[in-house]
Amino acid sequence: MLMPRLEPVRVTEPAELPVTVAELKLPLGLDHTADFDVYLGQLIGTAVEHLDGWRGILGRAILLQRWSQSYSRWERIMRLPMPADRLVSASYRNSDDVEQAFDHSQLLLHSASGASWVEAGAEVSLPATFDREDAVTLTFEAGAANAGAVPDRIKVSIIRMAMELYHDAGSSGDEALKRGTGIVSNLRNRR
Repeated sequence: MLMPRLEPVRVTEPAELPVTVAELKLPLGLDHTADFDVYLGQLIGTAVEHLDGWRGILGRAILLQRWSQSYSRWERIMRLPMPADRLVSASYRNSDDVEQAFDHSQLLLHSASGASWVEAGAEVSLPATFDREDAVTLTFEAGAANAGAVPDRIKVSIIRMAMELYHDAGSSGDEALKRGTGIVSNLRNRR
């Protein structure tokens, strides 16, 4: 199985946050005022950033987003850096170093035990590539389709982290984020 050497790149951000400002305001007792809405939205964003995506502690996408992963060559089996829901496209740099599209319908996406990989069956002819670190690129989508489909444990963790950040405004925020992550520790994607 070919493991990626380069870091994945987020191509498309999620269209929404998994938790709304209104959901955070209720436990903070701020449901009667709009004075802090922008700030509360920033706290939610900070908590989501701490958890979400390849660099987040969950090591997976929370809400629907698009990622690309590059490889130095084709292999029959190529591991993706996080759980994926759909393969969107495949491309490669041909022997003249010109980018070419590859019919990704010939590739199969598999997922099990928090891992995803793409397989090209023996009948698939894989083209020659130029010698470079990003000779082959797979683009995929991952994450829940909408905020309503995000597991409650993740939502509660985001709210807890945002609340800790709100109450601990004078600190660096690292400890506040750590205190809020315990509830999702078993949801982490192990790399």
